[in-house]
This record gives sequence, C-alpha cells and structure tokens, in this order.
Amino acid sequence: MEENIGTKKNICIIYHYPCYDGLYGAINTYLYYKNFTNNKYNITFLPLRNIYPIFSKLTQRYDKIISLDLGMKENDIDFYVTFAKQS
Repeated sequence: MEENIGTKKNICIIYHYPCYDGLYGAINTYLYYKNFTNNKYNITFLPLRNIYPIFSKLTQRYDKIISLDLGMKENDIDFYVTFAKQS
C-alpha cells in the first residue's frame, strides 16, 4: 500500500551544468517521475558545475535527491551521505 496517499513528495534533480549529458539526464528523470510513476511529485531542478556548492543551494528538505553526471569522488560521496544523515 502506498504511504502518504494524497500528498506530493519533494524531489530534487541535481544535474551537471552546462553539460548536455546532465541536461538530458535531468529531462529524462523529470519525464519519468511526471509520467511513469504512481505517486505525484514536486520536482526542483538544481544545475551545478561541481558538487561543492550543493549544501548552500539545498534550501528545503527533499524526500529524494537525484544527482546526474556530477563526477563525484569517493570523498565527496562520503561527505554527502554524512550530511544527509545529520539533517
């Protein structure tokens, strides 16, 4: 059974800008969550050139964060996960 029936979940799509791979990935992800899922979502786009300013740009709490084509290193991923657990 679906949880939170009737409420929209917040998703943030973070993509590499101005790269075409990141942009097309963001568009495809948007189309998937708008048209091919049972739940309805509020979708926010966050274009970034690199991962480092991410924490100053995330201004609200999201149910799901999707990052596309950012080229994160292992240290970046560890920091990202640690930050998410503290929030």
